[in-house]
Amino acid sequence: MAASADWPPRAPGDIAAPIRHLLRRQRNVTVAMAEVTGVDAAHRRVLVNYLGRPDVPYAYDYLILAPGAAHSYFGHNEFAPFAPGMKSIADAEAVRAKVLKAFETAEIEEDPAKHQDLLTFVLVGGGPTGVEMAGALADHALPHRIYFDYGRKRGLKCNRKKSNE
Repeated sequence: MAASADWPPRAPGDIAAPIRHLLRRQRNVTVAMAEVTGVDAAHRRVLVNYLGRPDVPYAYDYLILAPGAAHSYFGHNEFAPFAPGMKSIADAEAVRAKVLKAFETAEIEEDPAKHQDLLTFVLVGGGPTGVEMAGALADHALPHRIYFDYGRKRGLKCNRKKSNE
């Protein structure tokens, strides 16, 4: 028995383009992976801990702060173990692994009722991430693809729900 995990294989650079690469031709841009410790708006400087040195100032003309985001379950934090977010490459890789695991488990599962459970995916949210996920599932899970990749056709079911439902 050989395990397959090709969905298709993706390197982190295929999922999100590195900012350094995107801005490589901009001579007036500095990209530094550092911890921002403060902003001195009066003097147009951002202060960072960089290479072990605290509060290194970087001058700016325009400053874009993108501090990241946290997952929101709209007051239902009990959903977190069952509904992973998609805020980072690591999150995307974890979701990918869970989906592949569901297909692999369904491939060897003998109980038809469990096939339905394993191959039912619910996407909550119709923003760019939800649409991208729906497309990726459809690309991977179309019946002809399941047949060729997993040997037996299975009852795949994808449900898309709006976050307010």
